[in-house]
Amino acid sequence: MTFERLKAKKESELIEIQSRVVGESAVVQGIGVDIVKLERIEAVHRRFGDRFARKVLSAEELSGGPVTASLIAKRFAAKEAIAKALGTGFRGGITMPSITITKNSLNKPQVALTGAAAERLRVIGAQQVLVSIADEVDSVVAFAIAQ
Repeated sequence: MTFERLKAKKESELIEIQSRVVGESAVVQGIGVDIVKLERIEAVHRRFGDRFARKVLSAEELSGGPVTASLIAKRFAAKEAIAKALGTGFRGGITMPSITITKNSLNKPQVALTGAAAERLRVIGAQQVLVSIADEVDSVVAFAIAQ
């Protein structure tokens, strides 16, 4: 097979794969990323305690077990990334508690939106938000995709 025919075949396969992905509603409508220094969240949590936790966490997250600075930092970064993926940040009624992050049986983060956040997801034509959260000794990073 000549180089040109091989190249044309590969381009055809790529187009077919791309059209299958689009056909399966995996179109990305928004992305967001955020990084948080753990030290910053620890200081605010020490100063304001549960009041700060209630500004960041939903009722479900608050009742899910011990609320530590590490948990708040992870949720804070993830929710910032999600708000960016929605294309609005925290405005128009979208609040941190309107975004709930839980884990499935494999510890994969699961995102549930309520109120204005759920409405914004619908408006941008997305059906779900995927989020990945990673932490190191001094910081947390989160990446979100609305699709």
